[in-house]
Amino acid sequence: MKQTHSLNLIKGLDEEPDKRARILEKQVHAGGAWLYWIAGVSLLNMIVAFSGGHFHFALGLGMTTFFDEIAVHQTSAVMASTGFLDLLVAVVLAGLGYIAWSGKRWAFGMGILLMTADMVLVLVDPKDQAMSLIFHLIAILGLGLGWQALVQLRKLSPTPN
Repeated sequence: MKQTHSLNLIKGLDEEPDKRARILEKQVHAGGAWLYWIAGVSLLNMIVAFSGGHFHFALGLGMTTFFDEIAVHQTSAVMASTGFLDLLVAVVLAGLGYIAWSGKRWAFGMGILLMTADMVLVLVDPKDQAMSLIFHLIAILGLGLGWQALVQLRKLSPTPN
């Protein structure tokens, strides 16, 4: 009998199918949760920037940090527009997190794509560049693990995506 081996980065996948499904569902939720965290921290960065703070959290998006740094030196109308843009980005990320939690692979893919594109902006801004890059890579890995868990979960009980 021929045995095949696959790379499983998720612990406990050698268990019975019901337990395996629960483990995979938790990993899908953990992967999707990255999108919630990034949205929330990006909003915190906006609040800090608009209240005159001189720091930002590395887990937030580079694009919103970039917009905020420009807006704080502009009129209140520009700051309000930037705040609305930041809020819109956060809502999109949180929405993608919700959709990823509901089992849609494309939401994980969009999250990975957005985080990868955001890394380009992080490279432009030298402030906390190394830490931001590390957090972006960790978030992309977390999203990728969520995607992998979702693919394996669908193999246990296929449903259309």
